[in-house]
Amino acid sequence: MYAFSRAIALFSLVAVATATVTISTSRPALAEPAMLAKARKLYKDLEYRSAADLLQRLLGQSGLDRASRIEVYKLLGLCKAILNRPAEAKAAFSALLDLDPAYELDAMTTPRALDVFRQVKAQRQAQAKTKVEVRPISLSHVAPVRAEPGLPLSLTVAVQDPKQLTRSVRLHHRRIGASGFETVVAQKTRGASYEARIVGPKVLAPRIEYYFEALGEGDKVLATVGQASLPLRIAVEKEKVVATPTPLYKKWWFWTIIGAVAAGATAGIVVGVTQSGGDTPPTPPTPTVDVNVSFTN
Repeated sequence: MYAFSRAIALFSLVAVATATVTISTSRPALAEPAMLAKARKLYKDLEYRSAADLLQRLLGQSGLDRASRIEVYKLLGLCKAILNRPAEAKAAFSALLDLDPAYELDAMTTPRALDVFRQVKAQRQAQAKTKVEVRPISLSHVAPVRAEPGLPLSLTVAVQDPKQLTRSVRLHHRRIGASGFETVVAQKTRGASYEARIVGPKVLAPRIEYYFEALGEGDKVLATVGQASLPLRIAVEKEKVVATPTPLYKKWWFWTIIGAVAAGATAGIVVGVTQSGGDTPPTPPTPTVDVNVSFTN
C-alpha cells in the first residue's frame, strides 16, 4: 500500500504542474507617470529633443490629471524655447495657461524660455480685454498608443458644441519630418463623435504627427486638439510578438514521466497484493528441451 500511495502522490504533483495558467495578452496600460518621470530626467540631462518628443507623445494619451498635464506643457515649452522654436514654445505655454491662467514660471528659468512665456501671457491678457464672446466649443481625443505601419489608421474626436456652430471637422496629418500636413475631412459617426482615417500607405514609421480642427462658417477655426506648431504624435511600429511557452502536456518528457509514474504505481500494487496474502505460490519449473544434432557423411 505504501508504493501505491506514493504513486498517487507523484501523479498528483504532475497534475498540479500541468494546471492551466491564464496569462493576459492584452497590452499593458500606458504608464503616464513613468513617461513623465522619464521626460523630466531627459530635460535635466539636457536631452531636449528626446524630452520634447516623449512629451508630445504623452499629450495624446488619456489618464493625465490636470497637474501632470500642466507640467507636460511647461516642460515642452521649455524644451522648444531652448531648441530655438519659439512658435512651438508659445503653443505649449498657451496650452499651459488655458489650464492655469495664473501660472508663473520660476524667475530662475532660462531667459529665452522666460521671454517667450511672458510674451504669451501678455498677448492673452490683451486679448482678454477685447474679447466679447467666448464660444464654448471643445474637442476631446484619445490617441492610440501605437499604429501598425502600412495599415489604415482611424482616429476619432468628440466635439462639445452646445451652440452647434461646427460645420466640419478636419484631421491634418503627416509623417514626422515631412514639410507639410495632408488633410482629411472627418465623418460624423454617432452623437458628437467624428472619425477620420489615414490610408495605409500614409502610415509610415517612425511616427505620425497630427491635429484636429473644428471649423465654423467660412472655415473659421473654432477649436483644436493639437495644432500645426505643436501636433500630437503616434509611434508607428510593428507589434512585438511574445512567444507563448509550450504547455507541459505537449512536451515529450511529460508523458515519459507519466508513463514511469503509472508503471511504478502498477508495480507497487502487484507487489503489495503479492506480499499481503497467504503463502507465496511455488515458482513453476523452467521447462528444458534436449536437442540432438548429428552429422552424416
